[in-house]
Amino acid sequence: STWHSEKYLKFIRSLPCVVTRTKSNEDDRDPVVAHHLINYGEGKLGGKSHDLFAFPIRASKHKELHDNIKNWEELNGSQLLHVKNTISKALQLGAIE
Repeated sequence: STWHSEKYLKFIRSLPCVVTRTKSNEDDRDPVVAHHLINYGEGKLGGKSHDLFAFPIRASKHKELHDNIKNWEELNGSQLLHVKNTISKALQLGAIE
């Protein structure tokens, strides 16, 4: 089964976007969302990967990623690296134990 944690997703959405390095505010028209890893054996059709395999990204950049994963990764780095960095940050800040 897939690990789900709304608390962890909320933590991710509180972080800066991996592309713009900016955080959301309350009335943000382009909020930071939690992107779930796709490809790499994750994100199967009709289902998301574990919430642990997510990272913070602005909604507009999230759309760009889904529109062209290969191009997005060439410009912004591997999704796996962003997931690893997000998990590291979560461990450092005590968001996961």
